[in-house]
Amino acid sequence: MMKACGFTILRIDAPWVVVEPEKGELHFDVVDEFIERVNNKGFKILLILATGEPEWAGQLISSEFNDNAEAFIRKIVERYKVYVDYWQIENELNMRVFPTRWNDIFRFYERMCNTVRELDSGAKIVLNLNCDVPLWSHFINLIRSLDFDIIGLDSYPGTYSGAHPSIWATYIREAELSGKEVMITEAGYSTFDSLHTEKKQDQYVKALLSTVSDFDLAGILWFEFNDETSVPVWTSTSIQFGAFSPLFGEIELHFGLVRLDRTPKPAFTTISEWILTSKEYNSNLAMPTILMILSFTSILGSNVHFPFGLTAFLFFIIRSGMAAAMKWRGAKLRPTRTFPYIIIAALLTIHLGLYAGIGILPAWFVTLPWCGLLILGYFLGIKNIDWIYNLEFNDTSSSLKEPSE
Repeated sequence: MMKACGFTILRIDAPWVVVEPEKGELHFDVVDEFIERVNNKGFKILLILATGEPEWAGQLISSEFNDNAEAFIRKIVERYKVYVDYWQIENELNMRVFPTRWNDIFRFYERMCNTVRELDSGAKIVLNLNCDVPLWSHFINLIRSLDFDIIGLDSYPGTYSGAHPSIWATYIREAELSGKEVMITEAGYSTFDSLHTEKKQDQYVKALLSTVSDFDLAGILWFEFNDETSVPVWTSTSIQFGAFSPLFGEIELHFGLVRLDRTPKPAFTTISEWILTSKEYNSNLAMPTILMILSFTSILGSNVHFPFGLTAFLFFIIRSGMAAAMKWRGAKLRPTRTFPYIIIAALLTIHLGLYAGIGILPAWFVTLPWCGLLILGYFLGIKNIDWIYNLEFNDTSSSLKEPSE
């Protein structure tokens, strides 16, 4: 079905923890078989390097990790370079590593790019980033001087962020400023609940394709071809959060263009027709499989997506109640230093409480930016009322007296 749809590239992974569960203990069988099958079908291959890292490899981008990662990458590149057209080094490091350590990412990328270039000068090197996290454009500026070929962009408007698909134009233009080729390495829409339907997935696909048609991209990789019954435990989502909660696990299982019974969703037809009528046919659209890595993140969040939408809704109710109470009782506002901290603490408590309710501990890049955005939004959103003051009620009659001369 992939071939019939017009896909030409598969993004796959050689999960480190599967290939080398213990240092020096190598198991290539699964990857060998999969790459041989993909190659026999005539697909180009984009292979992700050094993801699904085992515990013994050390802390991400530490000196120990870098030494182990280079050794592992050398084994993979030397073994599969005959089959691979693109090498992607790690996955979304701008999301997985705190910004204060981004200089360490630069050194990691520099070392791994040089290694891959030394071993396979004919293939293209891809470095990808997640555009749904803060400072993503600064990350592009950080890595632009490195020896690689393609900047990969990952984002999930409508599923893991509340932006419209047209936001892709902003991401692409920013990446083009680097002078590198640009590829969308992860685009997708999960049909996991009554708010995220197959019809909305089809609408997302149409908006995405309409947006990217204005750009000369190295490729578009859709996550993913078919719905799944389970998600590999070695994915970076599992590593990041320890285990899938019922909510996020469910989201991950329904990104497919094809249902579990192998019948196509409407978006499958939309993509097929676009490929077959596009002048970029045979070059522009690609397909990552279940063996890819997906890292979950959310910063802006869908305004109807739990728990972010519920958090916003609760504070909308609080805000409206305060406004009504002040109008009804006749209110006076008095400055205080403590009230902003009360608001921040309430936001953090409710936000973390919502996450605890669904059995997952949010990462810093989810919680802190969200609380900051909520605080800013509510400060700016109340007309003629300033939240950062304490509320004191006066006697209504005294408030109506004329001022003395």
